[in-house]
Amino acid sequence: MFEQLGRQPEVPLLQRWFGPDVWSAETYSAARWLWLRALGCIFLSAFLSLAFRIHGLIGPRGLLPAGDYLRAVHNALGWKGYWLAPTLLWLNAGRGALTALVVVGCVASLAIIGNVWPRIATAVAMIAFLSFIGAAQDFASYQSDGMLMEGAFLTLFLAPRPSRAAVWLLRWEWFRIYFESGLVKILSGEPQWRNLTAMDRYYENGPLPTWLGWYVQQMLPHGFHAATAAYTLLVELFLCWLVFFGRRSRLALFALTTPLQLAIILTANYAFLNYLVLCLGVFLLDDRFLRRPNVGPALQPAPRVVLPALLLP
Repeated sequence: MFEQLGRQPEVPLLQRWFGPDVWSAETYSAARWLWLRALGCIFLSAFLSLAFRIHGLIGPRGLLPAGDYLRAVHNALGWKGYWLAPTLLWLNAGRGALTALVVVGCVASLAIIGNVWPRIATAVAMIAFLSFIGAAQDFASYQSDGMLMEGAFLTLFLAPRPSRAAVWLLRWEWFRIYFESGLVKILSGEPQWRNLTAMDRYYENGPLPTWLGWYVQQMLPHGFHAATAAYTLLVELFLCWLVFFGRRSRLALFALTTPLQLAIILTANYAFLNYLVLCLGVFLLDDRFLRRPNVGPALQPAPRVVLPALLLP
């Protein structure tokens, strides 16, 4: 009857925001496909890194043994310790358990990349990495770890089709990383950002500068470094707000921010943080922009059908 009248039934609010988004003019199936591949690669890089150092960091004979730490937490806090240190290593923190944690994480990461049960694989990879963070103590107090956990959790709501809420929240994470970075620079009172000289020494003070970063510092004049400092503040404090505007604003924002992230990746090493920010940017691009002929069913937009007025699982 609704089709005969040329109308669609009113959709409940929860279904419209948390169910598969088949109502919006802008769909993000292609962005979801790209993001899952990127998330799997980021998780895989993290677990492969842990494969070579987890025993030396938190193993029984490591620098900060997880078993000793968890026993101390339990003795001091009792049952609250399970909440404050969420990790499967409560069950066993021996060498075998640490190795199993890494292996499970790697397998789950490959499953995400291969699109094999992506929601389950994302949950497994997230739990495995959270288990490391929960017991890693000084080796896990990094912004990148929290951002990866947040991104992985929100990804659980992208399958089987992206929901409006999941896309919005992943953009919100992207925005917060940018805006809070700019806010810290200004509120810290550091004069080098205010007088645009911060980039003159950035390449030698940044985390593990690359060989390209060395050349950028040595070969380029102060004017270039001042311009990059100004552009960084412009992006982080002002341009990032374009994410809340229309489609054209988001497309322009992607074009303006992507070169910045690529430049950071090429000149310094912040682990996977900048890869995470770079890849979250795909949710600025809708299917109309990303879709190409013969891209396969995973990248096709959802059909616009009338759903029953029930909240989808």
